[in-house]
Amino acid sequence: MPKLNIFYAIFFVLVFIGCSKEESNTYSVTLNTQPSEGGQVAPANLNSINEGQRITLTATANDGYAFTGWEGTLNESTNPLTIIGNKDYTLTANFRALPQLTDEVLIYDYERIDSLPIFAIENGGTQAYYLNKDGSKGDAYTFDLRLGNDITPEENGNLLGIFKPENDPPFTFGGGGGILRELTTQGDVVWEYNTINNNEIAHHDLTKLPNGNVITLIWERIPLAQAISLGASTTTDIFLEKIVEISPSDNQIVWQWKSWDHLVQDFFEDQNNFGNLRTNLRKIDVNYNHTQANGDWMHANAITYDATRDLIFISVNFYHEVWVIDHSTTLQEASSSTGGNYGHGGDLVYRFGNPNTYNGVGSPFLDNVHHPNFSNDEHTQMLLFSNGGTTEQSTVHEIRLPNPLSLDPDLDNSPALIWNFTDPQLFNGKISGAVKLSNGNVLITEGDFGFWEVTQDQFVAWKYQGNANFWRAYATN
Repeated sequence: MPKLNIFYAIFFVLVFIGCSKEESNTYSVTLNTQPSEGGQVAPANLNSINEGQRITLTATANDGYAFTGWEGTLNESTNPLTIIGNKDYTLTANFRALPQLTDEVLIYDYERIDSLPIFAIENGGTQAYYLNKDGSKGDAYTFDLRLGNDITPEENGNLLGIFKPENDPPFTFGGGGGILRELTTQGDVVWEYNTINNNEIAHHDLTKLPNGNVITLIWERIPLAQAISLGASTTTDIFLEKIVEISPSDNQIVWQWKSWDHLVQDFFEDQNNFGNLRTNLRKIDVNYNHTQANGDWMHANAITYDATRDLIFISVNFYHEVWVIDHSTTLQEASSSTGGNYGHGGDLVYRFGNPNTYNGVGSPFLDNVHHPNFSNDEHTQMLLFSNGGTTEQSTVHEIRLPNPLSLDPDLDNSPALIWNFTDPQLFNGKISGAVKLSNGNVLITEGDFGFWEVTQDQFVAWKYQGNANFWRAYATN
């Protein structure tokens, strides 16, 4: 054979061998599903990928399952997932079984919900229980007395609640209670304090302080003659708010704050507390609700303690605002306008929600209000449920408190609004509340309906319609 022909023959053989090698450069692909009955991956029967080739894998869940992510060579949640022919692949498409939902669960988005149960409290009922997001109930507690209204699991494993007496008290309004109890989860009473008489009744809410003492709200009757001396425009007794701190070791009141020590009014010039509401904005206009016929002019309904600043926050429903009170005061200072960490004695350190209560600057953003509670560990942000009594539209607000807390008659003293949520279907004129969950979602209690769980971008991830009215619900760890 001529040399030139031999050269070309060798060249073509080498080219053929090179092309064959390049064409044969493939990579293995091993696909699995976990569990095997959870779903499928397409394309099916894929076992290799060529050099540089791009293949899109799609995981499809079977009924009752949800895709949760890829595991193996790539750990991704992307679906579909594109792989490129440059290495061998072993991939498992993971699925999880979805819970069997009860009929009460109207919305359940497994990707967005906080999976932990909540602690649900039936309003004025005899039950509280842990409620799972699938609608099933966990541990449940039944009480021999009706709630009036709050009960909370404590760090020691017990329950701290406020209850109604068996027989009708001498007087009461919505949310009346009177009996404070700490119970074991078996229902045994380990502590009890009773405030029910012709002139006083504990109501709505209570909380345990870091020192082990308990603070609660109390309605106190102000007889007609005393009410008139306080500048109240009334022809009947009125019932104003006070806060008491009780030592469970001996059931003694160790501190108290009375709203009627801090009143102002612009009706009667001959009274000592006559004054300009706007320039006395740390005091409380006694006549703001003087047309309320039953004498329940304030109707506080929640109490929250700020241990970082030794302050007490109470929501005052009929004033459509939140009052902030200095707990660092002595008993004498709490009845005055001087002393305490903030120098104002028992006068309000701060107030927000309705500047109309003192003819202030700015517009109201609360329309009836329940359950102010802190939404961050620094106690600089709060969630509140604005019932919307006049508009029949409820709204949940998250606010940022000013630092320092200050009040100026010539400024809008409102906190910064950082988030809110409403919906045409969200309305209850009474009770209700909202708390922050561990994943950042907000759990809303719509008292006459049930619960909503809402993401920070306003997506409803869970909705539960209960067969009872609910006072409020708490997050669990």
